[in-house]
Amino acid sequence: MWSDIDDLMERLRTLRRTNTLQLEVMAQYFDFEGAMAAEQPELAWRAREGLLATGIELNLCAVRLAGPPLDDRAEQICALLQSLSQVSPALGATAADLLERPAPGALSAIGQDTAAVIAFVRDDLGVAGVDSRAQAMKAWADGVRHLRDLARVLGLAQADGWYLPADRPEGHLTWYDDVMNAIAQLHP
Repeated sequence: MWSDIDDLMERLRTLRRTNTLQLEVMAQYFDFEGAMAAEQPELAWRAREGLLATGIELNLCAVRLAGPPLDDRAEQICALLQSLSQVSPALGATAADLLERPAPGALSAIGQDTAAVIAFVRDDLGVAGVDSRAQAMKAWADGVRHLRDLARVLGLAQADGWYLPADRPEGHLTWYDDVMNAIAQLHP
């Protein structure tokens, strides 16, 4: 019985970490898009690195090999590369190459390199929801909904309207519907 409970708790921890990482993908997109619009190549390059590191960790979460997050960014990236290389030396080598690559000077080249990172994370690492900010938002919202459904089964979840005022208009949508409407406004 305890092993079942331990397994459930580990699964919930992994789902929660995955959801946090999906939120990080969304934040990296905001940073990348803003940096490109403001012509800040250093911030764009850093967001690209963040997309790659977060994609690696999402892949490792999917195969239940992600370790606990570390406070030091460099140590975290090294640990992620080491774990990915244990799963697949070829993927680890490609990820290391992408991380160690020097930043190009032109914004257009940074955009092209970031597109290659996104393709690697999506196609080679098998991480969904990384093609755009809207996809990242949807992946995050789907993850929250899944976690809330599991918590509800365990008797832990709040109501779907937990963030809404009690006197909201009749027929007001749930938090998930609100997020999906925000995504639709990004890409009408």
